[in-house]
Amino acid sequence: MSVYQRFLSKVFVSFFMFVSTIATAESSASNANFIQGVSEVTAKSHLTLEEKYLADITIHSPQELLDILTRANMLFESGQYSAKDSSPIIFLLHGDEARILFKQQYANNKAVVDLAAKLTALNVVDIKVCDIWINGNNLFVKDLQPFVGVANNAVAEAERLVSQENYQYF
Repeated sequence: MSVYQRFLSKVFVSFFMFVSTIATAESSASNANFIQGVSEVTAKSHLTLEEKYLADITIHSPQELLDILTRANMLFESGQYSAKDSSPIIFLLHGDEARILFKQQYANNKAVVDLAAKLTALNVVDIKVCDIWINGNNLFVKDLQPFVGVANNAVAEAERLVSQENYQYF
């Protein structure tokens, strides 16, 4: 397993804990047990509903982004993630993986772009691409898909979100 795959595994585990906490809180209020394998005490000791999450990741292929978005979609559709009770998970992209979110690449990456647009519209994710990376690769912000935001400096934005807006890495 590569370093990247281990990192993604940790990201998914943390995300599942976040989603499980939301579901556990909802289920404890209605006495319904629809989360299996996560005790209420364990989930509550790690996360609360007010927490916000940041995924500052670099991926290497459209398939990897599709995999992450597919997992988020499954959690949303199963009811384990509630967009109304949480801030969207911010995805900061600042590498070549961001190329797939440019309009010129739509035909080659339709499934990824469509799913990203859907999850953004449902307030599950908020995708931002680093403006420094865009300019450094002779690309233009106007060519991004309309649902994709821009962070002037992804590293500085990550630091700001963590220090000023109480986001946590997952």
